[in-house]
Amino acid sequence: MYQNSNRCPLTSNTTRICSSNPVNTAVEVSKIVFTYMKPNAVILVNKNEVFDGIAAAPLVHHPINASLLFTDGNMLSQETLSEIFRLSPKGYKGIHVILVGNILRNISLTLNYYGFRTHHITGRNHFETACKIPSIRKEFKNILIVSGNDYSEGIMAAYWSTHHGDPILYVQRNSIPYCTLESIKKMHDINVYIIGSTKTISDAVEKAISQLENVKRIDRIDGDTPYDIAVNFAKYKDSKNE
Repeated sequence: MYQNSNRCPLTSNTTRICSSNPVNTAVEVSKIVFTYMKPNAVILVNKNEVFDGIAAAPLVHHPINASLLFTDGNMLSQETLSEIFRLSPKGYKGIHVILVGNILRNISLTLNYYGFRTHHITGRNHFETACKIPSIRKEFKNILIVSGNDYSEGIMAAYWSTHHGDPILYVQRNSIPYCTLESIKKMHDINVYIIGSTKTISDAVEKAISQLENVKRIDRIDGDTPYDIAVNFAKYKDSKNE
């Protein structure tokens, strides 16, 4: 962390988490959240793959109860490895570290060498990776649909997903990837919430999802800018659901 108070100012009513890079920032967050308790698992995401990170959000939720840390996709930093040792995850179904998305196998081998059991969730791209995550968490009432091409309008969905465990699936502006469509079809009486304007997710995509027999309800949370969408998402309350 920065030691210079001018670069990382503290006040009596805020906590500022500072670091020189995303990998170490995640470590500092982990130290605050898991100061006195141990997570069941650690989630590792490539810091350069934003879509993988968003899709991994529901895995943080109970019962996995995980800390989310970053790698550069090629190797573990000493700071991240030290944090995994400090956390000493108890294990979720025998798994200590869940790797999500575009991460090389040698990272799993490194963790295995130090005694951590790993599980890698990945597809050929971030669309497929997102589709595999609902199978890990099988009980939920809602799906959040965001653009898989422009994350600016949907990135705020991660905080809801982290808290409630609802999966995030990706679509393209004018089409629904096969794996996304099949993932939705597998779910029974599901509520679907599209996060984003028609600039990133078209009305045609919304209509196609609404016509699926297992979709109980569909709604869109949008706005003129990503800032507006984030505010509207924070204020949103579905009177017909929780």
